[in-house]
Amino acid sequence: MKAKKVGIFLIVVLCTIFLAYYAVDYIDIPQKFGLQQNSSDITASDSGVLKNGIYKSGNQNQADFIKEDNSSSSELNNLNLNNKKVVALGNSIGVKIYTDGCMVVEISEVECENGKKISPAKKCGISGGDIIKKYNGEKITDINSLKKQVEKCGEREVKIVYLRNGKQKEAFIKPVKASDGGMLKLGMWVKDSSAGIGTMTFFDPQSKSFAALGHGISADNGKILSVLKGSVVKASILDVKKGKSGDPGELCGIFLGGNSKIGSVNKNIKYGIYGKVENQNNIPKGKEVYIGRANTIKIGRASILSNVAGEEVCEYEIEIQKVMLYNEKSTKGMVIKVTDKNLIELTGGIVQGMSGSPIIQNDKLIGAVTHVFVNDPTRGYGIFIENMLAEAEKIK
Repeated sequence: MKAKKVGIFLIVVLCTIFLAYYAVDYIDIPQKFGLQQNSSDITASDSGVLKNGIYKSGNQNQADFIKEDNSSSSELNNLNLNNKKVVALGNSIGVKIYTDGCMVVEISEVECENGKKISPAKKCGISGGDIIKKYNGEKITDINSLKKQVEKCGEREVKIVYLRNGKQKEAFIKPVKASDGGMLKLGMWVKDSSAGIGTMTFFDPQSKSFAALGHGISADNGKILSVLKGSVVKASILDVKKGKSGDPGELCGIFLGGNSKIGSVNKNIKYGIYGKVENQNNIPKGKEVYIGRANTIKIGRASILSNVAGEEVCEYEIEIQKVMLYNEKSTKGMVIKVTDKNLIELTGGIVQGMSGSPIIQNDKLIGAVTHVFVNDPTRGYGIFIENMLAEAEKIK
């Protein structure tokens, strides 16, 4: 009887796991950073790997991949790619960006001296993803400037200006004293920067512009961070956490010090990060290639350039399994599968931090790695290179 009960229990557990696994169609988390919380609710920091998106699906049928609603392709069609050459890279980089204002990561409650729990931020209508721009009429550029204004204004109610989905909003907020030390708090956690390891996709020798990652750097809530300034530096990969089904791996690396700056970041958008190269000596020689349009991509053999050990960039074989031209304005334009035995042995396939690795077919740069399938780390998505090139061309 006891054995029968144990058997029933195991069946229930397995069914629960099955339902939990297939309940989510896909998870798209371009970045995931941990908050380092301390006694102030307006201080947050982060570090780590600039992670690939994670695609979760139990459906192995290649005919049924996600289709995104995308904008007009006229901008891509107007690109002049005749005899256009860039340098395909694939080197790991350290990225540090500072936001234009302070992004609200999380709304929290403050336990006041009277024992009540309230959130001034929530009360005035602020929510996660909002960007704080002004406090009592003073411009907010980072966490320190916000802290100084809160301390200066004290407990009085002041006007706070913030952006939500690009639209400016105003409200009045009144900080409260916390029971733990009487510190003034707003009831929200914010961040002003992000840092991590990623992959550089290409460098344009003519314009000196570069592109990296293939997807934007986001806060924990999925909102893409608005960039005030940023930089990319040389990095070295020290170790790899191998990917396996249900547990995406990642590259573990360090920023190199000294004179290792490569360039400045001008923008962080859906299609990656972009900027200007300032020290060409700090990027590898790379592979000068022509650009290949999406409509020329073929199902079959291709390769990626990636840096998964030290500072060495190697070429690894992959297979393009599906090309989705209806997703031409997406970060998920093609489905790829790692077939290179050496790369699979080293990483298990695509790991987080490899986003931005250039995809080469017939000696042309056709795209970059952006996502890994969580239930099969050998497979993932790639963005069409036209999307990235269109953005790089805008860098002045």
